[in-house]
Amino acid sequence: MKDLQKLLRPGEAVLSSFVGKDHIFLWLITEKTQKFERLSVTPEEVAALITRLRNNIDPNKNPNELHLSPNYRLYEILFARFSKQIQDVTDLIFVPNGSLDALPLGTLLTEKPKTEKLKLKNIRAYKLPWFIRNHAIGIVPSLASIQLLRKKFRKVRADRPFLGIGDPNFNNEIKVASATMRAVIANRAYVASLPETAEEIARIGRLLGANPKQDIFVGNQASETKLKTTPLDNYRVISIATHGVIAGEIAKLAEPALVLSIPPKPTQFDDGLLTASEVMNLKLNAELVMLSACNTASSDGQPRAEGLSGLARAFFFAGARNLIVTHWTIPSDPAVELSVGMIEVKTTNPSWSWSRALQASIQKLIDEKGPEHFAYPYSWGAHMAVGVAQ
Repeated sequence: MKDLQKLLRPGEAVLSSFVGKDHIFLWLITEKTQKFERLSVTPEEVAALITRLRNNIDPNKNPNELHLSPNYRLYEILFARFSKQIQDVTDLIFVPNGSLDALPLGTLLTEKPKTEKLKLKNIRAYKLPWFIRNHAIGIVPSLASIQLLRKKFRKVRADRPFLGIGDPNFNNEIKVASATMRAVIANRAYVASLPETAEEIARIGRLLGANPKQDIFVGNQASETKLKTTPLDNYRVISIATHGVIAGEIAKLAEPALVLSIPPKPTQFDDGLLTASEVMNLKLNAELVMLSACNTASSDGQPRAEGLSGLARAFFFAGARNLIVTHWTIPSDPAVELSVGMIEVKTTNPSWSWSRALQASIQKLIDEKGPEHFAYPYSWGAHMAVGVAQ
């Protein structure tokens, strides 16, 4: 464990979890100390609270009110015991396990709310003590991955600053689509137009100094063929802004995938679906890959999709050092501002971790940026930074 502690930077701590059949263990590791706890609550209780929290913050299910008790209760039973040890921690590295894979940690409340329900229409006025206010949160799949990311992935700068893929063309002839793509198309939500993603990658491209003619792929160019034939290892930051499909959601699709432009003549090389196994064959050298798509992080704990959905692990395997992924179907407008805001923060604070840049962007949405609904936890709580490489 001393080897791991040596890898921690000032202001960092690791919180690792293990969810067994009838117990949960938490292990806090700082530069100089350790604390190990067995929780008194059962995994079933925690899983039920996480489900309640996610349902409560979904405005599609609760359009007018936000129910807060699960947000504080989860903090109370899981993390309050470590409050003194992490009060000066700016970057918290969390290793989730089991049902905790589905926990949007930043949406927990660090103080008991004065009211169980509040009106969403004026949520900013409440100045709620969200967990994300106090700590930038980086997610890793295991303790071993911290050492791997810190030791193996030393900073190697690629030549080009940014590659953006977004706003795919879903209007090509559907009759010639592959059988798997037709199954995806049957759920129209997976092929809904995404014009806002073109704006997102264009704005990020301008911030990072990308060449719009060479580094921004939209419409028909936002395809598997273009992605697979581009030297991706030349790019430091890559954003893929489209729809994501969880493994098992589509009967003919056994692994998670990103939906790209429907090719006029589908082939095995390009059927419009970039699957996790295909991602593993890509060659990356990216400081960050942003998956601005729905459900690219963990599932709700269902057996059909393991933690981090498979896509995150696939991109790490391909050579990404850090990822931005999402827990659920993300609202487009706040997602654009959050992603662009994170890049703005990072460009002015290059020494900050990506998780800290994400935290700063989220705080702006919570307190000041955009219309009131940008401050809803549903608008920002899905996003999480995966990885600890600099």
